[in-house]
Amino acid sequence: QPPRPAPAPAPPAPAAGSSTEPASRPEKVRLPAADGLRGLAAILVVLFHTVYASGLPRLGGWRTFLRSGYMGVDFFFVLSGFVLFLPVALANGKFGSRATYTVRRVTRILPAFYLAVFATLLLHPYLTHGFQKLALSSPPVWKNLLLHLTFLQHSVGLAMGYPEGFGVNGAVWTLSIEVVFYILLPFVAFWYYRRPFIGLAVALAGSIVWKYEVIHGGITLSHTAGAPTVAIGKVILITQFPSYVAHFAIGMTGAWIYVKLRSSKGWQVPVAGVALQLAGLAGVIWGMVFYGHRDQTKVAGILDHWVWTTPVALAFGVLLLGTLLAPKLARTPFANPVVRWLGKISYGIYLFHLLFLYYAMNRLHFALNGTPADFLHLLEFTLGGAIVAGALSYYLVERPLVGWARRFSDRRAARHAPAPVPVPVLERAGILPGPLPASFPAHALAATGRAPAPAASAAPPMATTGAPKLSWSSLFGTLGREAATPNRAPAPAVSVPVSVVQPAANLANPFSFKGVAVANGNGNGYHTVGEASVLQAVIHPAGNGNGHPAGNGIGHPAGNGSGH
Repeated sequence: QPPRPAPAPAPPAPAAGSSTEPASRPEKVRLPAADGLRGLAAILVVLFHTVYASGLPRLGGWRTFLRSGYMGVDFFFVLSGFVLFLPVALANGKFGSRATYTVRRVTRILPAFYLAVFATLLLHPYLTHGFQKLALSSPPVWKNLLLHLTFLQHSVGLAMGYPEGFGVNGAVWTLSIEVVFYILLPFVAFWYYRRPFIGLAVALAGSIVWKYEVIHGGITLSHTAGAPTVAIGKVILITQFPSYVAHFAIGMTGAWIYVKLRSSKGWQVPVAGVALQLAGLAGVIWGMVFYGHRDQTKVAGILDHWVWTTPVALAFGVLLLGTLLAPKLARTPFANPVVRWLGKISYGIYLFHLLFLYYAMNRLHFALNGTPADFLHLLEFTLGGAIVAGALSYYLVERPLVGWARRFSDRRAARHAPAPVPVPVLERAGILPGPLPASFPAHALAATGRAPAPAASAAPPMATTGAPKLSWSSLFGTLGREAATPNRAPAPAVSVPVSVVQPAANLANPFSFKGVAVANGNGNGYHTVGEASVLQAVIHPAGNGNGHPAGNGIGHPAGNGSGH
């Protein structure tokens, strides 16, 4: 066996424009209908607060429907579960980089939320009745601010008696719930992907048990500043994360189903999508009218707004899934440019709309006598101001930071991407013992930094009866594809029969091979070639023929200590 050459230096990083892509780059799927549904959910919350603030005017059947507008929050939770779990489903259960996930969540949620918190605090004198001023230097205000900045305002803050949103912007309570989900998702994503329906069942059971225990006194919150009575303690407990865990699970399971069905061919999936869409829409409308009627007839209990929302959230999940699977025409009501734009700015609409509502009530003294005109006047000011604030928040704060986070993630992926696998891999593997032939491709030759041998020195091709024919361009094209898609599932192994084995004397110039050369095999077995093997073929100098498994990425299967 000839001595193996010294390893060549590591290959340089790919230049700009190289075809080598970072590893594990997730597939990107745009869902305009999900954006539209998010925008409509935000508008629903604004309508709910406005109809109550204006004195519940007589609006026919609309009043019954809008009394359940608080369910827009439930729809937010379902959407969060769907959108955040979708990349996991697309990556076959792989969560990806937690650092990247954290950066993207932080830049998406924190800046606009902090802006809303400080705006509420600074504008508080103009938003409250009688222009009550907060002593910004007082310990309670600073403690409450710290609780908001750490998203503990709805759990620890309420128990301590600190008002959410400083008594004005109570909508920020949902961010406490969302952040718990963000923290838990990386730890449960893989397991949930493998057993989505079991996960949904567990989440539903957990949510039901939590609510039952809170209602019947099995879990209590008493003797705290924020819960002077048992009833208030129940309200605080029933609005915590366990009550909404099923909402997120509904969205996650919907994402899993969507990925499984989206590439199906034929007419069945679009037809099923329309059917699901109509069924989900009917369920959402019926549920909101039903529970709104319970409110209107004074039948609803104090906890109804949080106890019975899971069925409607499930109907919304069906609506979301059906809309995404339906044909383009059926998606139009939820994916047209207007509702999509509202979806983009929906976070700001949600965070800032109560500031405009309180300003209209306590500073501008809008008439609130329960008439349709009062409702429309208040809605015009509140929704108009919220849209302006939401747009400013999106274009000046959210979008620039989200873009920065995306670029950061791409740079990080590029830094952690494996080096390209050109010719130097063959050199380190010990299968480039001499000068390269003159016929070697120029672009691959440049990667090695070596000069070609004279054309006359190239050894004649060896007989390769029964061996597959390979060209240099196809070989290195295969290398490029393998380097660019390291996470692709392995292809079935290929068995190279013993008849392919070449005599050791023909190793003088292995690059003249037109087929697969396994040198010096003793005929005791087959040489298995797998995805990980160099060039999807094996050039084994001095192989022992006892059945070489697929290589470890540079063509070295486990073996006898001589590199095989």
